[in-house]
Amino acid sequence: MMVFDCERFKVIRSEKKLSQREIALAIGKSSYRTILRWEKGINTPSEAEIRLLAQLLCVSVSEISSLEDIENNPYYYESLSSLDRNIIDFSSKTETEKQGLLMDLKNRNKILRLQNLHQEKEIGNLNTIINSLEFLIYRKNIKHKFLFVNKSFLYYFGLSYESFILGARNEDIWKGNNRWNELVLLEKKVLETNIAIINEKIRLPKALGPDGTGLISIKPVFDKDGKTIEIIGRIRDISAEESGKNRYHYMEFAMDDLDHTIWISKIKPRKHLIYINKAAEALFGIERSQFYKNTDSINSFIHKDDLKIFENCLKENHSDINIRICLKNGIIRWINYYYCQTVIDGEEFELGIIKDITLNRQNYETINLLTAALDNSPFILIVFDKEYTKYIFASKSFEKIYGYSLKEMTEDIDFWLEVCVHPDDRALQSKYISGEIEWPAKNEFRIVRKDGRILNLISYIYIVDKFIVIYSLNVTKNSAYSKLNSHNL
Repeated sequence: MMVFDCERFKVIRSEKKLSQREIALAIGKSSYRTILRWEKGINTPSEAEIRLLAQLLCVSVSEISSLEDIENNPYYYESLSSLDRNIIDFSSKTETEKQGLLMDLKNRNKILRLQNLHQEKEIGNLNTIINSLEFLIYRKNIKHKFLFVNKSFLYYFGLSYESFILGARNEDIWKGNNRWNELVLLEKKVLETNIAIINEKIRLPKALGPDGTGLISIKPVFDKDGKTIEIIGRIRDISAEESGKNRYHYMEFAMDDLDHTIWISKIKPRKHLIYINKAAEALFGIERSQFYKNTDSINSFIHKDDLKIFENCLKENHSDINIRICLKNGIIRWINYYYCQTVIDGEEFELGIIKDITLNRQNYETINLLTAALDNSPFILIVFDKEYTKYIFASKSFEKIYGYSLKEMTEDIDFWLEVCVHPDDRALQSKYISGEIEWPAKNEFRIVRKDGRILNLISYIYIVDKFIVIYSLNVTKNSAYSKLNSHNL
């Protein structure tokens, strides 16, 4: 009993990339369902149909069934050419068999045309994909002549048509241009060693403007004997990336040279630090890597007494905060903490700048203490700019002794001269102010207070560059200075 191997038939059909519809069309069946039922074992093809299927698949009948191949060939059959064999095969057939063979050939021709159309379509799709890639792709033979270039290659180098480049070498296209030597040497290396080059960085000549930078990959193509017959090259332009890296390098170098700590965090999808400069190590006393491990490392240094203030300022969107930090060694420092939020390309970021203001804070506190001491002393300290004839500093005791407000006396030097100085002493003091004569080291003069009382003052004068430092004492009888002086005596 004849047996049809439906499973084997299905496997071979799939390997040949023939659909059930194509097989049905080739053997004259009206529907693919006939082939479907044969493959499922529901129905079985006839002996003639099996032999026809074997011919379509280019396999022996015995490979898909229990039938045997028919061999009625002469003894010299094996020594004949393929054409002579086909003539003998055809001539030995009956007219009916010849008609059947012709029909088979016609049907097989249909299948081959369908397969060719399918392959052409696949090749077209592949070319479309290759031409749409941003990579520059080319193919060369062992003589370094171009066999293929994609559209990106043409556009990049300003070439209009493939005819300008196919069949030519680099030196034929870019005559006298030695910028391609680097690529030529790499291609020679691949052809000589048969070893591929992957992502080698090269200088990339451009049609216009300065040279760029590219990553080149070159792979050898072998024949069936393992001999290199072609090379395929793929180039990716990384000029923008390299330029960005260079800009980032210079920016990072400049940022690391700053005294202030600068950090940048990305907020979403999770908050994480993406940059912090080297100044953070000097300020906080830990390596930068620790900040990358924990984005909130900076907050852990905030002094416990200022933590609530810091949190409230952030909630109220105060971007400029003066707080204390406590370092690992117990040292407390003052910092100015500035931060802001921004959106770049739809992504949210935080930027922070931290200044160490400890010294400024200490100086500020020291100045405040000195100012308070001077304001409560019986002596007057004045710093005066003789070039611009204006007050730089005046202690509060100035207004206590003169009886006028600091604002009245320091807004205009003429007020002191014309209102406060005793009329009999104005001429001499005017000469000092105008520079007509030099200021003496000790200046004695009288003033008229706002309440009309006349006081005797002694000023000790120190000139530092363009500044005049004046230290004035009230030496009027019964004054605080007189009482202090008599007590000392």
